Amino acid sequence: MREDSIKERLKYEIVGILLIALALFLFLSLVSYDPTDPSFFSYTSLRSREIHNWMGIVGSYVSSLLFQGFGLPSFLIPFVLGVYAFSFIFRWEWKYPSLKLIGWSVTLLATSSLLGLWLKPLRFYQRDLLVGGFIGEIISRSLARYFNLPGTTVLLLMILIVAFVLGTGISFIAILRRSVSLIHRLVEKISTLKIVRRERAERAKKLVKQKQAKEAKEAKEEAGEIAPPMVIEKPSAAAKKEPIVEQTAF
Repeated sequence: MREDSIKERLKYEIVGILLIALALFLFLSLVSYDPTDPSFFSYTSLRSREIHNWMGIVGSYVSSLLFQGFGLPSFLIPFVLGVYAFSFIFRWEWKYPSLKLIGWSVTLLATSSLLGLWLKPLRFYQRDLLVGGFIGEIISRSLARYFNLPGTTVLLLMILIVAFVLGTGISFIAILRRSVSLIHRLVEKISTLKIVRRERAERAKKLVKQKQAKEAKEAKEEAGEIAPPMVIEKPSAAAKKEPIVEQTAF
């Protein structure tokens, strides 16, 4: 029984390490993407041109396929792979993993479609790069024919929210409540800070006025406009207690 548990733990750790390696490979491939490298969509002789992608020829083909297909949301793929890798290593309990995988896939498609719907292609190395990829472009254009731009936006946002909830298991209502409470606390802190600053400014003004009044009074006293206050010395306690002796002449 103990050997089976050790084998199972090693199996999960190996799968997690492989997923981390894959996620790191995809991330570095996407970061170092160069459209001038050879890919499925362009041909360049390996002898005449150097591969700029950090992951070599394989990285150039993979990054080109992901960028051309999904656009900038392709970075979501290594992120999800990294999350799944740590779940295997630390043995996190996942309920309905297939449903979560579907949720992340739909999140990728919905995000690509929204970016393709609203953003223009980016000029990258003197070439146009679709922000949402050609898949996002196809989905957004197909939906826009039937729902127009506002309707397509609302529909894709709803799909994105539902897919995010399925992929993460986090309640969207709970996120909204926490966001509202966080904003409320932030507003209270800002208002408190404003009150404190206002009180400090008023105190500083009062001190300046008192200082100016004191300086003006001293200046008038020096000019002789105001007589300096008379100082009357009070008799000391010893003088008060000393008896008065009357001298009588005999």
